[in-house]
Amino acid sequence: MNTEDVDGIQQRLGNGRFQFLSFLLLGLIYSRGAWHVFGIMFLAGDPGHKCALPDLKHGHTHTDSVSPSTFVDSVRSESESNASVSWTDGTIPDRRAVSTLPTSIDMNSNMLYAFRGDSVEVMKSNWTAETCGVSFVTLTDNGSSVTVMGECPHGWAYGSEFDSTVLSEWNLVCDRDYLVELSITVFMIGATVGAMAILPLADRFGRKRVMMLCLLGQACVGTATAFVRDYTFFTALRFVIGMLNIGVGISSYVLMTETFPAQKRTVMSIAFQAFWAVGVMTVAGFGYLVRNWRQLELLLSLPNLLALPFCWMLPESLPWLVSRKSWAEARATVKTIAKVNSLNIAEFSGLFADACSDDSTPAESILFENKKQSNQNVGGETKVKNGATGCESNHTAGLSKSENPSKTEAHAAIVHHDSSQMEKLLKVENGHGDKTVVDNICSEELRKENGDSVTAMTTAREEENTFLDLFRHPRMRLYSCIMFFLFFVNSLGYFGISFSVPILHGNPFVNLCIMGVVEIPADFICVLVSQRVGRRYPNALFLLLCGISNIAALFIPHSLVALKLVFVMLGKFAITAAYSTIYLYSAEIFPTAIRNQGMGMSSVFENIGGISAPFMVLAAKSIAELPLVVFGVLSIAGALLTLFLPETHNRPLPQTVGEVTKW
Repeated sequence: MNTEDVDGIQQRLGNGRFQFLSFLLLGLIYSRGAWHVFGIMFLAGDPGHKCALPDLKHGHTHTDSVSPSTFVDSVRSESESNASVSWTDGTIPDRRAVSTLPTSIDMNSNMLYAFRGDSVEVMKSNWTAETCGVSFVTLTDNGSSVTVMGECPHGWAYGSEFDSTVLSEWNLVCDRDYLVELSITVFMIGATVGAMAILPLADRFGRKRVMMLCLLGQACVGTATAFVRDYTFFTALRFVIGMLNIGVGISSYVLMTETFPAQKRTVMSIAFQAFWAVGVMTVAGFGYLVRNWRQLELLLSLPNLLALPFCWMLPESLPWLVSRKSWAEARATVKTIAKVNSLNIAEFSGLFADACSDDSTPAESILFENKKQSNQNVGGETKVKNGATGCESNHTAGLSKSENPSKTEAHAAIVHHDSSQMEKLLKVENGHGDKTVVDNICSEELRKENGDSVTAMTTAREEENTFLDLFRHPRMRLYSCIMFFLFFVNSLGYFGISFSVPILHGNPFVNLCIMGVVEIPADFICVLVSQRVGRRYPNALFLLLCGISNIAALFIPHSLVALKLVFVMLGKFAITAAYSTIYLYSAEIFPTAIRNQGMGMSSVFENIGGISAPFMVLAAKSIAELPLVVFGVLSIAGALLTLFLPETHNRPLPQTVGEVTKW
């Protein structure tokens, strides 16, 4: 049984109601993967924060929307203390008054207690709150004005955009603000580990089983995440959610592609990405409606349980069942598809019929109505269809089980061989010579008749089957390195722009929704252009457009918020189209012999880009223009490098490195 046979069956089953329902259901499951990727923007959203100020009137700090500080005031040296002091009249005040920022106030005595227990009388005071510090201005007893800068001794006060978030509950602000981006990076690392660990499980136990187990596991872990009381546990569980999320995504994607015959898979694979865009838009709506992070986490996780009954109704992948020789289940799957598509089930009743009578031999001979090869005896001679030689092993019906082959078999074989082989066959016919000579000659003849394909397969197995072949030939090395760089750029740009939503001007919920909307036309334009124009020039154009859009956004003044957002969204549109194109491009440029190794290395660089994206967003908090500069420059560089790649459109898939280097 080979892939051509499975593809032939799938072509006969058509693209009817079953394929449509499977595409829709698996697409909805695939879309919920975006919930966990982008949900962190609202789970850990920043509602706006400033240091909480003491209420001097009542002798305590403001309590509205205030979380107590988790920091402990540290001892400062005198030099550090003096460095934080400014004087308005140029005189040096009493050092006891400015040794550190006050940490407590005794309102009964109107005395301000400083660090070492020293105190000064409060003549006049003024507190000013900043995002990560406060300033305290007071007059000393000699009339000098003293300003003391410090951290937030009374905690933080948060805005009202969210009821509660991970950031506000655990004060992930100021010198702890990197922890939000760290949780995103840990999630992406979990996805990377999941890709390496779950892919083999899906190949061994089936796409459907792995998908359902990951859905169930993610629902349980997500529910547990909603009740954690510590940032460390939250981040650890996010790692597990990332692992299971990639398991659901990969399994559903592969199961969808294996539902369609080969000529439909390219279009359907790209169109399938539109469901991811739907997931991005949906999570923006969830974040807008649910402002409590624990409730939002439950909303993102529990729908997995609703998907399980529908998944149970789907059959397992037919190509996978055939590859595992699960003939009974494969036959049942074909009948189910035929029934849903309103086809005549009787037409498929002869599929997967066992042709071996020996119980010890696996049922690997499959009878196909559209691919039959049989020997027919006509007029005492062997007449072979499809150009076969008539010589088969003793385990098949083509060769007599007697000690010597019959005269008719020998004569049938003679007409296909040269004179030396004829002599050997005649000796066998007359009872002389080695009785295995016919088998040897037949094997040699089969090799000759399938010379080109066998030679290509042998070359692929013996010479082009190592990871190092990606780099041995100069041209293959160039193509490989460019592909790795393009995967890194696409992943960094896509996730970097997406995760930048919180720092963009405007409503974060609307911004994320728009980013999801622009992905849908990007995917469909990618389908149309890749079919009509090709891969190289469209991919270069998409990357160039992304780079120019990001750099142009740098020069737009902050007052023109809408125009700046338009250019950022245009960049998101372009990088989405490039991302879809590069997957198709890489599958066609890596030869069959090392395609898995090439795609695997590409995935490594893709994950590096995804892991790096949150830190680019973190850097933007200090240098707002940095992400746009990096995304713009790298995208333009990727566009130029794409022009060094060969066009793969309308070319047969290469089998060896030699075929690629001749393009």
